Amino acid sequence: MEDQTPKKILIVDDDQAFVKALATFLSGHGYKVFIAQDATFAIKYVAKENIDLAILDLGLPSGGGFFVLENIRKTRKIVQMRIIVSTANITAGVEKKSRELGADDFILKPYDLEKLLEIIKIQLA
Repeated sequence: MEDQTPKKILIVDDDQAFVKALATFLSGHGYKVFIAQDATFAIKYVAKENIDLAILDLGLPSGGGFFVLENIRKTRKIVQMRIIVSTANITAGVEKKSRELGADDFILKPYDLEKLLEIIKIQLA
């Protein structure tokens, strides 16, 4: 019997309009969505909730996405959580650095929601 508990996704992004739209989209696909709008809150959230996957924007207030990524990967309890880095910053090396710090996947903004959904399904399989 397959576990029917909805997978928990944490959206870490400070663009409120974008986050609201993305949360609505993901909820409509059966995911339980949590939102953190800065680095500090994201790290606290991950420590107390059993999050399955995080969609992490790199351009965050109070620490930034790389800070969140490093801190999440240092915490043993949450090492299994999948992380998709999402950014509009296309400078050389951003994807490489993200993966070195423990990102499982990477998507450039603006992105197609169906493409993101595909990546989420692959990461949670």
